[in-house]
Amino acid sequence: MRQIIFAVFCMVALSGCAAVRGSQATSAALKSPSPISIPDAMKAYSSPDPASRENMSRFDYREYVITIRMDAIDQEYDSFTDQLNAGQRGAGLGFDLLLLGLSGATALANPSSVEELAVATTVATGARASVDKHVFFDRAVPALVAIMDAERAEIKTAIARKRGLPVEQYSLGSAIDDLNTLRRAGKIESAVGRLTQAAQAQKAQQEALLADIKGVCDNITARTGALNLRFRKLVRDDVPAKEASRARLAATELGLSFADDQTVGFADVRDAFDDQLCDDNKKEQFLDSLEATIATTEGT
Repeated sequence: MRQIIFAVFCMVALSGCAAVRGSQATSAALKSPSPISIPDAMKAYSSPDPASRENMSRFDYREYVITIRMDAIDQEYDSFTDQLNAGQRGAGLGFDLLLLGLSGATALANPSSVEELAVATTVATGARASVDKHVFFDRAVPALVAIMDAERAEIKTAIARKRGLPVEQYSLGSAIDDLNTLRRAGKIESAVGRLTQAAQAQKAQQEALLADIKGVCDNITARTGALNLRFRKLVRDDVPAKEASRARLAATELGLSFADDQTVGFADVRDAFDDQLCDDNKKEQFLDSLEATIATTEGT
């Protein structure tokens, strides 16, 4: 039975090895189709002898290095995102199968083995709970990848624009700096940080909007709803021309102005009625006055 517990720990350890990296490979580890290193490339680029650059001009050599390095970065990024999307699923499935087996074994084991099996099951359950903490992250992977893709696209666009410049304005050293920036854009931490910043900004915006809404009319009562309904019935009408006339009368009372050729309806004055008349008594006085004005205007 002790072998079972040992196996549990082994499976936990192996599942831990399935954890994803937080970023793609370093620049030095990139698998380029050319064996040339950055130091060698810079040395050849700076050399006065074109033969060290395979008889290419500095402009052409810069383009050559940019192309092979960018291709390598893209390949590593694609591999990284594939691993990111698949990394946690295998570990979770492994623990699910392990727990299923341990639970069944506990039910069938003889009394002397039950305690050891229970310990093994507890260990596996705790490890599975740790994996479950990553479920939200796993669900968030598409959003994180989208953020990384967007930043990489922005950087690649900037590089593409600079590639038309002469080497005096855009050297190989500057290009390598930009390529390193492109590589660093494929990091989970950065994507999470940008996602958090965007969420915080949206939260602040919505809280400010909510504060504005609450600040307009805080004293909402049961009577308020009835007064709002009364205003709606007073202005709304199945005849568009009649509704337009009443809405303009309400707009005048509320201090709103519309162009002469603009079609005005209940929706155009509804918010002003709520915003300007928070007090129920003021709403009632307004409605009494508007009813009298409509009766005079329509001759009813």
